[in-house]
Amino acid sequence: MNTTMPQLRAVYLQAIDIVEPEQRCRFVDTCCSHDPELGRHVKQLLECGDEDAGFMTVSAVLQTALLMPPEQSAAETLQPGTVIERCQLLRKLGSGGMGTVFLAKQLLPVKRLVALKVLRSDMLTTGTAAQIAAESQTLADLKHPGIVSLLDAGCLPDGRPWFVMDYIAGLSLTAYCREQQLTPEERLKLIIELCNAVGHAHSRGIIHLDLKPSNVLVEQVDGRPVCRLIDFGIRRDLHAPCQPSALIGGTPDYMSPEQASGCADQIDARSDVFSLGRILAEVVFGSPLAVASTTHTESLPLPGPRCRELRCIVRRATAEPAGERYASAAELRDDLQRFLNRQPIIATFRSAMEAPVRCQHFAKRTAAATKQLVSLTDMRKSAES
Repeated sequence: MNTTMPQLRAVYLQAIDIVEPEQRCRFVDTCCSHDPELGRHVKQLLECGDEDAGFMTVSAVLQTALLMPPEQSAAETLQPGTVIERCQLLRKLGSGGMGTVFLAKQLLPVKRLVALKVLRSDMLTTGTAAQIAAESQTLADLKHPGIVSLLDAGCLPDGRPWFVMDYIAGLSLTAYCREQQLTPEERLKLIIELCNAVGHAHSRGIIHLDLKPSNVLVEQVDGRPVCRLIDFGIRRDLHAPCQPSALIGGTPDYMSPEQASGCADQIDARSDVFSLGRILAEVVFGSPLAVASTTHTESLPLPGPRCRELRCIVRRATAEPAGERYASAAELRDDLQRFLNRQPIIATFRSAMEAPVRCQHFAKRTAAATKQLVSLTDMRKSAES
């Protein structure tokens, strides 16, 4: 079997957390578009579900990929109370495709709560270790109040890299907006903050590639909400040689078309702009796919024209051809600011500029069809006479 165990585990462990079958299938197809065999194996495991009899039908090599001995599981070897350098683990916050994040207490030189991310032991390879180390270096290179800060980094005796970040005691972007019952204007201000953080990363040549509400935490600072961007695990460094990953990451509902198709050479800042547009749609209209619908799940106190303007902004950000999107996060931010200031937005202006062209094409098609119809009518009259 050509599929490697780390790849199989990474896709399976992410897919198993997706509740909706259709979305789960879409996720597997996207991740495994480069490797149909990998996709087939993942779906085979997912179909087994929790049925022991079904799981017995899975080949032994696939069972081995998922049923690792306890001593090889990061969740077993790193328990609350374990001390890594100057940090004592308190509890697990979450686990992703490659790493596990713990809430920890820094003991020296000062005492404070931090978040510690470590590569899972069952995912330890030269490539995955390098990827986690690269993520920590990315955070070290980014200095922005809207991006989580790197505090420390190192390696465990078994070779697994780890790094320490700020602990953000906040909620995801959508959860915060919902619980605080923010107005549309207040939500847009948070998106503008997020655009600033993403723009800073872009200015350093870093494309996030996994922008979604759960990777944007909101905390209260001096009585006001502040966005903090996390998880640069699958980012792309535009300053580094383009090396397409053997395993495509990302979240289908927020992933740009070029990322979903695995076209690594086509990925740039506009790929993140697409994801920002999907986040905007979810935060304002209730769903990342709401732009394609005339209805939305949240009741917004916005008049019709204002609502249509926001939809224009979302459509511009999430245009399928990258060339039709905002060229940068800053352009999207500026259009949102114009919307808040009740100034004309670029998205509407561009749509208006394109409308005459569409009308001209329609007129030409109609004229041609009319001419053909007249010609056929004349021929029919000639035949009857």
